[in-house]
Amino acid sequence: MSRVKAKTLVAERDTVDLDDWEEINIITDYLQTAGLSFQNDIWFESGSATPNQTTGVAAGIGSVYLQDNGNIWLKIGIADIDWFKLPKTASELPFDNSTNGFTSSDVQGAIEEIGASASPGYSFGRAGNLPSGTWLNRPGGVPSNKSGITLFINNPEIIKIACSTEKLNTYDLTIYEHDGDELNLTTLGIISVVNVRSKITSVNYTATTGKQLAIKISSGSAKNLGVDLQLKGNS
Repeated sequence: MSRVKAKTLVAERDTVDLDDWEEINIITDYLQTAGLSFQNDIWFESGSATPNQTTGVAAGIGSVYLQDNGNIWLKIGIADIDWFKLPKTASELPFDNSTNGFTSSDVQGAIEEIGASASPGYSFGRAGNLPSGTWLNRPGGVPSNKSGITLFINNPEIIKIACSTEKLNTYDLTIYEHDGDELNLTTLGIISVVNVRSKITSVNYTATTGKQLAIKISSGSAKNLGVDLQLKGNS
């Protein structure tokens, strides 16, 4: 492991060649953005050990450890193992999901979770007294089992289903995907509605890009039923 004081680097930079001075200055400026002040006990170190494991690496708070595998560590506490690995990718950056409804705990996951909301536009409905076995229509009045709503987004996932009826109805809805005319009809999931006019259900139904969505009343009955799907995915 090699070690040099940060203060020594700063003190000597005026006596070296311009190229070396610029290189040192770039590093210094970068570290100063992280709140480092160059005191006598702050070091630049390098080596193969992982500094936050076993016995750690002794250094002053604010020191930087350059690991042989490319990881950069910052000394953040008094103990020899109090090193923090600086993130190199979005997946290594922590994300606070406590106040925003996200489930991801890193930035990359949050970006992917935002995805591309496909709602509104995934709405189904049908008027009248609707018995079990009734297929809901897509916009335009076309039965969704004949020609459903095509999924254009990548990695589509149905995350919420909102239902509303004129009466207090009890029924089950089955959500399908298919290739048109019920070809390769596949069940994605089933939700139940019990004696209410409206209900929002959170689900996690993974669908397939290019397939068509369809919805059927698989049990019970409803009057003047409308169903909206909220999806997420990547455009």
